[in-house]
Amino acid sequence: MTDSLALACAPPIPAASPPPVSLGRRLWRVALAVVFAWTMIFAAQIVAGLLVAVVLGVGLGVSWARQHPGATLPPAEIKSALVAALAPSKAAFWTLAALGEAFAFALAFVPFSRLGLSGARRALGWVAPPSWKTPLWQVPAALVAYGLWAGAAAWAMTRFLPSLSATPSIVDQISGGLGLLPLMALAVGVLAPIAEESVFRGYLYGRVDAAFGAGWAIGVSALAFSAAHFDFKHHSALQPAIVLGMGIILGLMRRANGGLVPGAIAHATVNCGALAIAAAQHFKAAGA
Repeated sequence: MTDSLALACAPPIPAASPPPVSLGRRLWRVALAVVFAWTMIFAAQIVAGLLVAVVLGVGLGVSWARQHPGATLPPAEIKSALVAALAPSKAAFWTLAALGEAFAFALAFVPFSRLGLSGARRALGWVAPPSWKTPLWQVPAALVAYGLWAGAAAWAMTRFLPSLSATPSIVDQISGGLGLLPLMALAVGVLAPIAEESVFRGYLYGRVDAAFGAGWAIGVSALAFSAAHFDFKHHSALQPAIVLGMGIILGLMRRANGGLVPGAIAHATVNCGALAIAAAQHFKAAGA
């Protein structure tokens, strides 16, 4: 009886904590997360391109069959027709961009599919902030900070690394007139912020935060975000240098708000502003 009473009054034995994860294993997990984040972004563009090619190919085949009943469309003509339809078309480029961002957003949910749609959304960080008062001043402050960073980065790059400071490629894509601006705004101003926030400040940030904490999560996600914006056409590092600052700012907003919504609003505002400036520069040059 005494033993039973003593056992009942004894303090609870704490549950055994799981063994700590080794540094090497945590580094490996982070490296895999970075690779997977980049894969989501670039694989989505490839999938979008294949989808558009298939749709165009089927359309060409149907059109040929109607015009030439009983005939077979030669594969060489299909290839040349697809190249002719896709290569020079700015509309096709921005359609691919919009579809690619939409696919990337969908891929960001894949690692959390076992949680269901609602659970995956919360795991990525698509939740309303506890209060909208903080984001109301955070978003303007983020825009000011990004403007200062972008100006300083552009000045430093053009002064010290002029060979790596070509104009970002988005300016070269604005050549279809005002008619393409709605499609470009959809791709750059809406879908890109949603997809990139999901991939970099949602999936990747969460993985690095779990392994090394929020400080490392902000830095690693910003670097991965910056590297994904390298301008291969011009071999330019100007855009990654500018985007690095935005990645840090958006990571800080992710940590402060516990979610992606305020950062996505700031991201969309920056992208729309950059698109508007690039469009104004293009139309001014075209009218000169």
